[in-house]
Amino acid sequence: MTELESRLINEVKTLSEKFDRLLEAVGKGALAASSDKTFGEWLNEWYETYKVPKGLKQSYLERIRKYIDKYLLPKLGDIRLCDLDGAILQEYINGLSAANARKKQSLIINESLNKAVALRLISHNPFAAVDLPKSKSKHYRPLEYDEQVALLKEVTTEKYKAVMWVLCCTGMRIGELLALNASDIDYRNGVIRVDKDMDIQTGTLNDTPKTETSIRTIPFLPLLEPYLKVLSQTPLTYNGIRLYFKRKYAKFGFKGLNLHSFRHTFISLCYAAGISLKKIQAMAGHSDVNLTLNVYTHVLKKGGSKFLQYIKQLKKEVDC
Repeated sequence: MTELESRLINEVKTLSEKFDRLLEAVGKGALAASSDKTFGEWLNEWYETYKVPKGLKQSYLERIRKYIDKYLLPKLGDIRLCDLDGAILQEYINGLSAANARKKQSLIINESLNKAVALRLISHNPFAAVDLPKSKSKHYRPLEYDEQVALLKEVTTEKYKAVMWVLCCTGMRIGELLALNASDIDYRNGVIRVDKDMDIQTGTLNDTPKTETSIRTIPFLPLLEPYLKVLSQTPLTYNGIRLYFKRKYAKFGFKGLNLHSFRHTFISLCYAAGISLKKIQAMAGHSDVNLTLNVYTHVLKKGGSKFLQYIKQLKKEVDC
C-alpha cells in the first residue's frame, strides 16, 4: 500500500467518524435544540401562538388549556424539549387509564411536537415512537321498539317528554337542542334551522355547530309543534336531562343507553321507514354517508312505536 493510499484511507476513516458523531448529535436533537426550553414552556408558547389565533371554539380552547395545565405541565412540563424521548412519553401515556383523556392528550402532545419540529426546535418528533394502548370504542345503541313504548308511557313531565320527542324525531344532538331558540323554528314551512350548539361540559353557547355539515335544516311535521314550543320556552340543562333519563333507564333495567341513543334511534327509524340514506345523512348533518350507515344505522327488532309512525309520515314529506 502506498503512502498516498494509506493517507486517503485514514482521511476517509476520520470523515466517517465525524459523520457518525454528527448523526448521533442529530439523533439527540443537539443540533436542532440548542436552547434549554422546557416542554412546558413550549406547550404554553404553542397554545398562545398557534392555537388561540386560529379562531377555534372557545370551549375547545378551554379543553386544551385544561389538559395542558392539569395534566401535561405537572408531569412533563419541566423536561427539556431536547431531552423528551419516546420512552418518557410512552411511560406517561401508559399511565393514563381513561381512554378519552389518553386520546386528547396524545393529540396535544403530538401536534405541539410536530410544530416544534417544523420550527427546528427539535430534530424529530419523539411521539412517533409511542404505541397507543388499544381501547374499547364506545358503541351507542338506539332504543328498541319496546323500550320506546315503555318510555313514551313513563315520561309524563312535559319538558322531558318534549326532549324525547324532538330528539327521536329530528336526530339533533343534545348540544344542538340546548342551543335551540324560538327564532330557529319555522312553523310555517315546517323546518328547524340548526346553526349553533351548546358545549355540554361548560354550558357555553357556540355560534357554530360541531362541523360545517352540521349546519342544516331539519323538516318536522305538525305533531312536533307543541313539543318544539315547550323546548323554546323552557330552560333546560344538560345534567338535568341526563340524570332524568338515566333514572328512567335504570327503572326499566335498560342497558347501554344514554342521551346520544335518541340520535341513533332517529337514524335507525328513518332507515326502517325506508328514507334514502342521502336524506338521512342530510338531516343528521353527517359529512360522510358511511358514518350514517355504519355507525348510526341499526337494524331494530320487529315492532313499532309512535316514533316510527311519525317517521313514516315524515318520509312522505322528505322523499316526495
